[in-house]
Amino acid sequence: MNTVTDVEARPSEDACELLEGTLYADVPDSPAVEVDPRFVARLDDVAREQRRRNGRRTGLAVVAVAFAALVGLVAASGLFAARRIDVQGTVHLSADAVRRASGVHGDPSMLRLDTGAIAARVERLPWVADAQVSISWPNSLVIHVTEWEPVAYTADRGRWALLASNGRVLDEVLARPLAFMKVVGLATVPPAGHAIAGGSAVDVIDRLPDDLRRQVIGLDLSGGGVTLRLTGDLAIRFGDMSAVPSKSGAALAVLGAPHPGCHYIDVSVPSAPVCG
Repeated sequence: MNTVTDVEARPSEDACELLEGTLYADVPDSPAVEVDPRFVARLDDVAREQRRRNGRRTGLAVVAVAFAALVGLVAASGLFAARRIDVQGTVHLSADAVRRASGVHGDPSMLRLDTGAIAARVERLPWVADAQVSISWPNSLVIHVTEWEPVAYTADRGRWALLASNGRVLDEVLARPLAFMKVVGLATVPPAGHAIAGGSAVDVIDRLPDDLRRQVIGLDLSGGGVTLRLTGDLAIRFGDMSAVPSKSGAALAVLGAPHPGCHYIDVSVPSAPVCG
């Protein structure tokens, strides 16, 4: 006959047998612990919130995939194909030359066009100082270019190379461009799209006062400095490109006074010009 003590002890003995051979075989029996209902309710709340968050993430992922698929379908459909390229701002360049330089061929989808890369390709053209590319929906690409202005020229193997104010070679022409200032003293002339050595010195042309610029017929860049060639075989030695206004003022002061036998005026130190 089983006693009450034997009945109460059997579950514990059965549990020990079940745990035998496991990591928990040595865990002593513990009395049942009553769980606070508020704790259980809190766990339920946390679980529900986690399910809501997971649901939102799944929903957003589905929407993102659907949107990407829609964009892909629209792009492949040709609905927004770049069928027209409008070119604006050209003076010396042709619109076709800009279109070819853009690298846009075969009516690609405008949804996939890299306008920055297109502008960079157009700016490789020697004449182009800046290019801006925009999209005009649904099927037009607009390329607006700003061209360099030629301010000088130099001889180059029987031709004349046009120069921008930064010394960039813009083009070569057969007829001598007398409207611009001649640059001499160059060892070599690079291909169009590249700048001559010391090319920034060409900028002095635009920085001269009108009274002096009207007398200048050429710019000599030999010897590492800047020398202005004037009518009457007179030269003004500027030296480097610093203090252009002061050097211009000193040159005009000497030119405005009698200077017999003077073949050059050195204003590299504008406070002490030298005539020789």
